[in-house]
Amino acid sequence: MSIILGSAMKKKLFILQFLSVLFLTVPLWSEENQGTAAYVELLSGVKQKAQFLGVVNDTVQLGGYIKNEFTIVKIARNQFKSILDENGKDLLATDSLPTAIEQAPQSSDTIPTDSLTSTDSLTQEIAPAKTPEEYPDFRGKNIFITYEHRAIDQPLAQHLNVLTAKLLMESDVALQVYSKTDFAPCTDEKCIKDTLNKMGASSAFFGSIYPARYQDSLTVQLKAVKWGSTVPILTSAKMNISAKTALTDIFKKNHFNNMIQTVLGKAVAPKDTKGYIHVETDPEGATLSLPLGSPICKTPCTFATTDTGRVVINAYWNVEEHLWGAQSIVRPLLGDTSKVSLKLKRISPEIKITTNPPDVEIFPGSGKITKSSKSLGSTPKKFKASEPGLSYVRLRKAGYRDTLVSFYVAPINETELNINMTQLESFDEFEAQKQWIHERKMYNAGKALMGASVAPIVVGLVFTYLATQDYNDAESVKDDLQKPGTAEGANYNKLVKKNHDLVDKGDNKMILGGSLIGGGILLFGIGFVLTF
Repeated sequence: MSIILGSAMKKKLFILQFLSVLFLTVPLWSEENQGTAAYVELLSGVKQKAQFLGVVNDTVQLGGYIKNEFTIVKIARNQFKSILDENGKDLLATDSLPTAIEQAPQSSDTIPTDSLTSTDSLTQEIAPAKTPEEYPDFRGKNIFITYEHRAIDQPLAQHLNVLTAKLLMESDVALQVYSKTDFAPCTDEKCIKDTLNKMGASSAFFGSIYPARYQDSLTVQLKAVKWGSTVPILTSAKMNISAKTALTDIFKKNHFNNMIQTVLGKAVAPKDTKGYIHVETDPEGATLSLPLGSPICKTPCTFATTDTGRVVINAYWNVEEHLWGAQSIVRPLLGDTSKVSLKLKRISPEIKITTNPPDVEIFPGSGKITKSSKSLGSTPKKFKASEPGLSYVRLRKAGYRDTLVSFYVAPINETELNINMTQLESFDEFEAQKQWIHERKMYNAGKALMGASVAPIVVGLVFTYLATQDYNDAESVKDDLQKPGTAEGANYNKLVKKNHDLVDKGDNKMILGGSLIGGGILLFGIGFVLTF
């Protein structure tokens, strides 16, 4: 297998890191040296031990061992500050061993000279390709395009470029490595794909590193396209890592290699079937729950989940009849722990229900609607919720099928529900609904009559009480008339008249009060009957 690095690689560190892998794999000062032991120093300041094989056409040739096999790398001469032998002699000044490269055996891992040739520096871009002849021979080759990344992620990208290439090669993928700049004037992935496809490449791999949803987290993605059939085969895999412990996360539990194998279309059985979410809240002691679920724990706490999709976390805290809450969205990773910090704020949860059509009655709970069920009102309607959790309402409108709505009252100020009602189609459903409407009208009329009966009964009792007072006053006058010594006269006749007037007033009030009480009882009785 061979690796060909593009001639216009913009990233010096990738070349230098590759050389480090090349020359540090085994000791260079062995008995089987193919050239002169030398100390190499590049213009970038990097120093390295290597075997100096000579200079051919302004290209320095260095040798070393990989897996006990001698390997040659070729770099433009103007990239070196010095190449000194063990005695401190500058080998570039004398161009020692000018023909050594022809005599040195080359392994299958030899890196061609033209793949590393540059004009002024390794960061200089190549001229735009104008004709297919200016490209290398891509026919039947597997091409790896190095990771696209932000400037801040350049060191990580260099590591991943080498690691990805190595893992692909260990998976029996003969690989050639290029950067996007090697395909100028192409500036995007699609253009590069089209170019490679037209030039007969077998497959291509594209890497990218970009910020994940959470702060200080990165997403590493590798995509592949394989040609050779009528329809290109596309595969993709990605993983999230911490920006602070990126390499630790890359090597953790073989996740990165599993991502490579997934892109290659090989089945990878995850060792971890659960992810973990750790939640902290300010203040602590909040109740933690998932939508449509029971409370999980009190914060701070950690719980397991098998869901690697979009997980909504709700935290709420009820103290002194005041509700505090917060909500967050997490995408867990299997075998990893996602950390969430929430600051609770005071909330007053409300449910807003709108329907199509409007003017639909809302009944609380999931039970059957009866003629005595109490309505919360008609849509559109907004009403308060006591606290977060699972709740139900039933919706009813004449000519439409009853709808049971289950919803989760989230610890946010407003939860909005939009419901489409379904028209009735069955004759039996129409008849049942008409019967319920009739019974409910009768029930409401009965309740109204029962309510209306209270007033006449109360007024009747008042008149009865006043009549009793008149009777008592008449009795007092009668006692005065029966006292000894009371003579008939003007005063006597006056008392007699007063007694008769009080009795008459009492009788009238008693009749009126009795009528009102009787009428009230009658209304109550009729209303009572209608409610059954």
